[in-house]
Amino acid sequence: MGATARLYGIEGFHLKDVLGIAVLACRSAFQTRPMTADVETRGELTRGMLVVDLTSKRAAPNVDLVVEVQVPAIREYLHRILRRYLCD
Repeated sequence: MGATARLYGIEGFHLKDVLGIAVLACRSAFQTRPMTADVETRGELTRGMLVVDLTSKRAAPNVDLVVEVQVPAIREYLHRILRRYLCD
């Protein structure tokens, strides 16, 4: 977890795949913003990365990017789901 603290400035770890599922299950816990984005396929430094265009008005938005997460609501959702499947 020390690497996460150094990289992101927070203690703990990110569960990115779980958050992707939680967006579908708990839509109200996320604030999104329509944006234009694409996956870089030719760049030497950014190949495979999602590149979001924050300034261009040339292309229509093609993603709803999560810009805010209600962390307590997501924690409660995850605890509720895990309690169903964990043994005592």
